[in-house]
Amino acid sequence: MNKQVNIIDAVEIINNRVRPFKGQRRYLATGDLAGDEINETAFVDYESRPSRADLLVNEGEIIVARMQATNKVLLIDDTTKDLIVSTGFLTLAPKKGFDIRYLAHYFRSDIFQRQKDRYCSGATQKAINNGAFEKLCVPSYPLDEQRKIAKILSHVELLRQKRKQSFWFLNDFLHATFLHMFGDPIQNPNNLAQKKIGELGKVITGNTPPRHKKEYYGNYIEWIKSDNINTPQFTLTRAEEYLSKKGAGVGRVAPKGSVLVTCIAGTPDCIGNIAMADREVAFNQQINAFVPGGEISQTIFFAQVLFCKKLIQQASTNSMKGLVSKGKFSEIKIIVPPKKQQNRFEAIFDRVVILRLQQQRSALELDNHFNVLIQKVFGEAENV
Repeated sequence: MNKQVNIIDAVEIINNRVRPFKGQRRYLATGDLAGDEINETAFVDYESRPSRADLLVNEGEIIVARMQATNKVLLIDDTTKDLIVSTGFLTLAPKKGFDIRYLAHYFRSDIFQRQKDRYCSGATQKAINNGAFEKLCVPSYPLDEQRKIAKILSHVELLRQKRKQSFWFLNDFLHATFLHMFGDPIQNPNNLAQKKIGELGKVITGNTPPRHKKEYYGNYIEWIKSDNINTPQFTLTRAEEYLSKKGAGVGRVAPKGSVLVTCIAGTPDCIGNIAMADREVAFNQQINAFVPGGEISQTIFFAQVLFCKKLIQQASTNSMKGLVSKGKFSEIKIIVPPKKQQNRFEAIFDRVVILRLQQQRSALELDNHFNVLIQKVFGEAENV
């Protein structure tokens, strides 16, 4: 059983404000940190820097995002010690008897984040202030035990990261294989046959059955929206809303084996998001479904758009909200490799899908083990 101590017994809040400097320095805003990874940093000078760019950090400190429902925690090391960071972070230094890596793991845990969120306040963006932060607690173990806990958690975290990396390496391999076999679909360096999408199968645009007719909505068939399409699984995620049998009659239905593509979106970047239908589904008007005929397979069409969204995006209206009509979608030319080549790529694709599923299961098991460990060493803090 661990002992709970007040958080100010474990860390000190550091308020080291920026002093005048010459030239430019790297600035880390809260939006530039994803979990414990820096996406990017901006360079700022003293005079024109944002007002929130006002905290200095030192190696061996931890920054924690103040905002509610925001798990952003970074351990400052030799590569980040010269950063200026946003006042949206708490800057914390460990006190005697507390290991910095142990504390970093605790602050990243859902257990700490839930505790922090309960004390957040504010009219718009809720956040934790210094006074509220000082009401929190930390599980306390002897220093040697803290270091052992940190070592174990760091090891499991490294394994989790490697599983995620291997998952994306498989995507990179698949992309490289496609380019090696067929070349870039737009440039078509291998001079493969090209045909319009509308010539290669059936194109269906989705719709929304009238909302005022409640009898059109029920639990007969999934009603897919664009957020069910952009997934790492390659296939549609499960819809939250369903149509009734009557609704399916007035809706648009895509059969199993079709491919769904986002063709209307709030931002042009979302145009061309794609997923395969491994079941019959209904779908809304933001989506065009392609039902392949005999000349091109579901896999080849899917991979072609997945690895070259520009095929679809270049047919967009280029407005603030991207739009590719059914007519324009049908006119888009894509490559049609020989059947033997299609079959070879499909065999590789299917094998990669199996490996991806194995990696996902392995990653899930590691996540479960990690969460059990977190609950075991930090769990009692939630009851304080």
